[in-house]
Amino acid sequence: MRISERLRSGLRPRPVDDTTAPEDPAAAQSLPIAGYDGLQEKEVTAHFRQLSQVELAEVEDYERSHRNRPVVLDKLRYMRSPEPVTGYDTLEAEEVARLLENADAAKVRAIRDYEGKFRGRRVVMGAAAQALPKAAANLDEQDRRDEKAQRTRTGIQDRRDLTS
Repeated sequence: MRISERLRSGLRPRPVDDTTAPEDPAAAQSLPIAGYDGLQEKEVTAHFRQLSQVELAEVEDYERSHRNRPVVLDKLRYMRSPEPVTGYDTLEAEEVARLLENADAAKVRAIRDYEGKFRGRRVVMGAAAQALPKAAANLDEQDRRDEKAQRTRTGIQDRRDLTS
């Protein structure tokens, strides 16, 4: 080994592989991510988008009781959120697209945001983009639209009064 190689390798911290054996091998095998205990933080978090909320809960429980890595737990905290529709994670893209056809604007946005955060299926994202302009506003949203329209009318009238 040359001096320059020794210096270079000595200056760079080597990654520490945490190869501690799981306390419960059966629990590790039941996780939705194969070889979980052998994966680094980035490798683990890369799998999260494909997991359902139930599976994310299993991973979180296991992570807290075994490795307790802050990066993994932070990502889990971000990814854990309620499904926009009960059983959403089990639905196929075409089923979600059919749901969007009759959903109100708030539900369309919730599905779009959830889908974008997790699976990002093109069929669902496209259906949400098409459904949103046609979706009926729910009561809260309609109130906000009415208030905005009133503010706009008032602002226009105020400007007319100033120029008169």
